[in-house]
Amino acid sequence: MSIAPRAIQYVTGTVPNYSYNVNGICGATASAMWLKWYDNYVNNSYVPSSLTSSNGVALIQHLVSYIPSNSNAGQVSSGIYSYLGTQGISHFPYTDYANETTILSAVNGMGRPYILRIAGHPQYTNHWVTGYGYSQPSPGTIFAIVNDGWGSTGIQITMSYAANIVY
Repeated sequence: MSIAPRAIQYVTGTVPNYSYNVNGICGATASAMWLKWYDNYVNNSYVPSSLTSSNGVALIQHLVSYIPSNSNAGQVSSGIYSYLGTQGISHFPYTDYANETTILSAVNGMGRPYILRIAGHPQYTNHWVTGYGYSQPSPGTIFAIVNDGWGSTGIQITMSYAANIVY
């Protein structure tokens, strides 16, 4: 009996990995990584050079005025939309409940990273992270692959902790 290889799928390019995450601003931190990916791979007008740095702190601090601490999915999505309006970009992110279908749609269908809200996780509790792929160790089982906003990459999140997705 042979065992099928583990399926792993990623978006093209590298999603930045930021770790500036103080006082419940994880929505802004996750959004900053997502926006910088768009700036690098879609349109370099997403993030002005004045807010660009290797650690993302200036962009994250700027986004806090659009995305408050302890934000919900609607606040993250509308905050990104409002911020992008100041950049002259008309892009309203999709917001939905997170599940296998929405993760696959973001990565395979659109080829884009996603912002994922996890709830009740034993390590992260309620937290926003930036996803850039998924693993499928067996049919019907999907794990989101994310940057956790605390500096770690390649973190696999069980879908039972996934609450909302912005993509």
